[in-house]
Amino acid sequence: MAQVATERDIFLKPLSEHQNNSVEGADPQQNVGASVHIPSLQYEFKLDSLETTQFVELSQHEGKLIVGLNRHHEFYLHLWKPLCEREPQLARAMELCLFGLARAWAGSQSLDVRQNYDALLNDWSRAISVFLRGRH
Repeated sequence: MAQVATERDIFLKPLSEHQNNSVEGADPQQNVGASVHIPSLQYEFKLDSLETTQFVELSQHEGKLIVGLNRHHEFYLHLWKPLCEREPQLARAMELCLFGLARAWAGSQSLDVRQNYDALLNDWSRAISVFLRGRH
C-alpha cells in the first residue's frame, strides 16, 4: 500500500522543504520562508516493537514518511492482526488511512501543531489501550 500512497501523493498539496527539515529536527528558525517543493514523497509501513505507549509512531526521513505500528499495543493485538488475517483488503484500506494521518502530521506548518499531534496520539493510544484491553 506504500506504493499506492506514493503514487497518489501528487494529488495533495506539496510539502515544503521547511516542513521536511523541521520534521527531521532541524532548527525551524533556520528555514523560515523556505517553500521548496519536495517532488517525490515516499511512504513506508513498518511493524515494530516500539519503545512507546503509542499504537503508531510517525516519522519522516529523507523524503519518506514512515508509519510504525507498535506490535505490543492493543490496537495491533486486537484489531490490526485479526484484520490482516481475516480481511486483508480492509487492512490495506486502514494502512492507507494511517498514511493519511502521517501525511497530515508531516504537513503541519509549526512545531506547536506537531506537538499537538503527538499529544493527541498519546491520548488516543492510551484510550485505545484501555478500551481494547481484554477484548477478544
